[in-house]
Amino acid sequence: MTINFFTRHADKIVPISECGCWIWIGATDTGGYGQVYCGRLTDAGNKVPEGAHRIAYEATFGPFDQSQHVLHRCDIRSCVNPDHLFLGNQMINMQDMAAKARSCCGENHGMTHLTNEDVIQIRTAYAAGGITYAEIGERFGLKPSTVGAIVRRQSFKYLPSSEETNTAGVTP
Repeated sequence: MTINFFTRHADKIVPISECGCWIWIGATDTGGYGQVYCGRLTDAGNKVPEGAHRIAYEATFGPFDQSQHVLHRCDIRSCVNPDHLFLGNQMINMQDMAAKARSCCGENHGMTHLTNEDVIQIRTAYAAGGITYAEIGERFGLKPSTVGAIVRRQSFKYLPSSEETNTAGVTP
């Protein structure tokens, strides 16, 4: 970039001393992420908006693999403070979201009646052996296929497996 991003867009960045965020007050997309036009064009010659946080990251740390996500440590979508930004893939993004309880997955999902403790009990019971998905399902009011998805970590992926739970000192 020939002109420094922060110098060029200083009038669109408001530092917040309490949290250290640099809030982008320019254009945003529907998700609340800052948007900036940096000269990239479509094949038809139309300008392509880019994430202000992505441009801020690149201006500070240099070019990066564009397949990577630029994530926010502060969880403020409009923040462009490079100290609050880090690279990660989709899996890291989802793990970060779950670790900060920002998702509507697991026990935070409005359609589940299971708690995280229920899921750990289901995994532990199945790992101990001698019980079927159907028997566990009856106990928790679930279909056997749902129990299987929980046991195989297709559901509630962010929770530890029964082996990880047991090594953490939690008794089944």
